[in-house]
Amino acid sequence: MSFLSITVLPAFKIAGYEFTIDREENNKKQLATQYGVDFFYNHRLQIANPVNKDIYIGYTTIPGKDAAFSYYQPSLMVDHNSILPPDMMTKKIKTHKYGVFKYMGPHRPEELSSSTLKAIWDYIYSTWMPTIEFELEELFHFEYVDYSKCNKQYCECELFYPISQI
Repeated sequence: MSFLSITVLPAFKIAGYEFTIDREENNKKQLATQYGVDFFYNHRLQIANPVNKDIYIGYTTIPGKDAAFSYYQPSLMVDHNSILPPDMMTKKIKTHKYGVFKYMGPHRPEELSSSTLKAIWDYIYSTWMPTIEFELEELFHFEYVDYSKCNKQYCECELFYPISQI
């Protein structure tokens, strides 16, 4: 686990299916992980011409600071050349400045979960976030997993937390 950098990402578009995730239920059943694995092995293959078929974006929208649930969208980056199933949801993420954190673990990427990410999330929420002045229209963050860098014994995941829209 480490703080990588502050970076600016230009606007991009994602496509996937959005799920409502209850925090308590997710901690018990790891639903976000199940939805992500199902998307990566089944639904992602329905997207023709994604920006990169090996880069998974796990996009989380938080409806309010004290909400007991969030929205989770397992996704791929898409552009004007991509062809999507008609029921797949797209979302455009505007240009933002982000705090970027890196998680590395001795397991497959399919085992990323609220349990494996707990320590890095604790650091982000209790140590890093209180030191940052946020200027955001909506609360969101996302996991960025490049499967080409992972294998059965190694997982690497970057966590992007927006600081301000640019």
